[in-house]
Amino acid sequence: MKFIINLPIIEHKSAGVRCLLRLNDLLNLAGYHCELNSPPGPKDIAIYPDIIRGNPWGASRVVRYMLYYTHLYFGGDRISASDCVIVYADLFFKDMMEHYDGKLTRANIVTIPCMEAGLFFPEEKTIDSVCYIGKPTATCAPPKDMPVITRESMSREECAKLLRTTRNLYSLDHHSAILGEGLICGCKCWIVHDDGTKHEFYHPDPESQLQDDARDVVTARRFAQIAIDFFANR
Repeated sequence: MKFIINLPIIEHKSAGVRCLLRLNDLLNLAGYHCELNSPPGPKDIAIYPDIIRGNPWGASRVVRYMLYYTHLYFGGDRISASDCVIVYADLFFKDMMEHYDGKLTRANIVTIPCMEAGLFFPEEKTIDSVCYIGKPTATCAPPKDMPVITRESMSREECAKLLRTTRNLYSLDHHSAILGEGLICGCKCWIVHDDGTKHEFYHPDPESQLQDDARDVVTARRFAQIAIDFFANR
């Protein structure tokens, strides 16, 4: 039995992609056999992220790893009770349950940290404010006279270097990993709403989103066991 992750793009600037690449590494580190983008055999478990609709591989065992709001990335499709569902964060749990025909508890919330250790830490602040645009869902314009960050405009290393020296990070994307990255770098982080108002973003433990092999391999084992137990009697 193998785990096969369906990863349509490999782009390290995407938090979702980094999460799936990390999951692949961790499952192998934990002693399982995991591959990327190989057609699964009849006893293999296919892991589809939320951007994959349907069952393009025709896999007999499907895990849907829901990394974002189901109604946005899954198009509002129903999720069969025969699929095992694992949710990235509590924030997305209720929305996912509204689309799932099976039963689920919060024990199936499994967060695989996707922030690279060693990139994010505070330095002397020399830049007052920057604005992150993020996923194209916001309707308001970025604040004027403020440098703008887009996912396409800089590498991970360049973005981290900018955050380390920035006092205030404004984000039009309300659920981006960059908010946690900014907090770790010592930024004040602000979510900008569509009407132009803003509120300060808070996370009780942003460092928990940094990758740590010893901790994360235990999390990956829990991910695998949820899937194995789900299909044990099927």
